[in-house]
Amino acid sequence: MKMKSSKTGNRLGQYLLLVISVMLLSGWMTGCTPSETVKEEISREKFYFDLERVVKQDIDTNTTNHLSENKTVIINGRKETKKIDTVDWKLELQPIADADINRAAWKGKFLADTLDVGVAGRKTIQYRALSADIPVQSMRVDFEDNQVYRVSILKKINSMLFTSIQYMDYYPRKGFIIRSEQKAFIINSLQTEIAVDFVKK
Repeated sequence: MKMKSSKTGNRLGQYLLLVISVMLLSGWMTGCTPSETVKEEISREKFYFDLERVVKQDIDTNTTNHLSENKTVIINGRKETKKIDTVDWKLELQPIADADINRAAWKGKFLADTLDVGVAGRKTIQYRALSADIPVQSMRVDFEDNQVYRVSILKKINSMLFTSIQYMDYYPRKGFIIRSEQKAFIINSLQTEIAVDFVKK
């Protein structure tokens, strides 16, 4: 009887962790409690790279042009790919927009470095958080011919229920990839990946 109860509890725990993972990757959970969201809203004043502006450009362009998407979801190695014709681009790109570091509470809490990549027409700006309490631990912005061609983000989320590490690679005008690993109390870790490609109809 105890073994059956243990197995049932483990299945329930894995199901809950799967739900948490899907919610995280769908943008329903951003690593902040409601009170933190109020305190740490994206500031109109920009101290760092304006990620929100770049994402908004994609939202507006994709919505106006009625772009569809190819979406691939991988959960612990199990892969599913499908094309979605009707996309709520604001919702789809919200996890990327939520990684913007221009928040009043975070002013002065990132170290910025401009890196010499040694290639003409290219430059990189690297932001590193000075506190482990900030969910966005790093952001790398790669430019080519004065246009952003990739934004790489490391985000760490901790709560009483679980911990999550997210690696985001956002390619403006093209798509994005979010890789995550979630761990919950006495439950095996769950590795997930979502890849989205913008598709013109």
